[in-house]
Amino acid sequence: MIKDILRLIRIKNLVFLSVFQIILYFGVLDPIFQKYGMSEILNGWQFLLLGLCAVLTAASGYVINDYYDVKIDMINRPKKVIVGNTIDRHTVMTIYIVLAIIGIAFGVALTFWLKSYTMIFVFLLVPGLLWFYSSGYKRQFLLGNIIIALCTYMVPFLFGYVSDKILHLHYDSITELGGFFMNLVNHVCQEIYIWMFAFAFFAFALTLIREIVKDQEDIIGDSEMECRTLPIVWGIKKTKTTIVFLSIATIIGVLYASHNIPFFETDKISFQYAIFMIALPLLSVIYLVIQANCKKSWEQISTFLKCIMAAGCLYTLVICYLYALNYDTTIFNLFSIK
Repeated sequence: MIKDILRLIRIKNLVFLSVFQIILYFGVLDPIFQKYGMSEILNGWQFLLLGLCAVLTAASGYVINDYYDVKIDMINRPKKVIVGNTIDRHTVMTIYIVLAIIGIAFGVALTFWLKSYTMIFVFLLVPGLLWFYSSGYKRQFLLGNIIIALCTYMVPFLFGYVSDKILHLHYDSITELGGFFMNLVNHVCQEIYIWMFAFAFFAFALTLIREIVKDQEDIIGDSEMECRTLPIVWGIKKTKTTIVFLSIATIIGVLYASHNIPFFETDKISFQYAIFMIALPLLSVIYLVIQANCKKSWEQISTFLKCIMAAGCLYTLVICYLYALNYDTTIFNLFSIK
């Protein structure tokens, strides 16, 4: 039973999400706060709440997706169906409700802690989008793909937003601070947002590409259930063209960003990392997409894209090293390289 529940919530994906959030915190946010002498302000408990909210919301999304996808999954991957086989539908719905409510509760608690009540809308919107995605939007042309891509975009974006609120909540209460210092706070927030938007763009692009690949992989079951996914509506030739176009656009964006990082005087790593860990693998994806002619080929492409996403996330470690090299910050609060 426990093993089936862990499969249902995609425990491996949740571990990946958790690790990404940890290295995003220690690899990017913490060095920036150290750089400006503000590390004592960074509150790990607030990011823990945000991380738990993201993980539980993602888990609930996986559960409700499987709940509504039983008929399609019985065609596409019959041996992996859990809902209605090893776990009854009522129990699955109960698991979803518990995960969603606890996730929202963590999010709401964070909004009150930061006194940023507009965030409640976000923490209610994302679970709602995942529900509607699973119940119908995923069967619509591109809509479901964009929803999932936006949900992954929100993870790094919210890390930037929470950092912004932490800084302003702390310094806005100190009335004797001059305009220069508040400009410095805004500058710190801008630097954080630049990094977070970069990771958010990468997450959005790779997720969108992978969701289209998965739609092509599941085209038989989706066709049986009269879905209107991109491969069904446009056909395999235009689907391949779309994936190639998105991959090339992502390569250009990543190479441009890695070549124009404004924060480091010494950086001999980022551009090479972008070439060998992102651009060349994506070029390989393009080749595999052009050659793909069966379900197994698309499964391999999907797995390869997940590896590229992992490589993009691990760039946080490079960022941590570069801040230590250029600004004498510590690496993961453990040691300095100077």
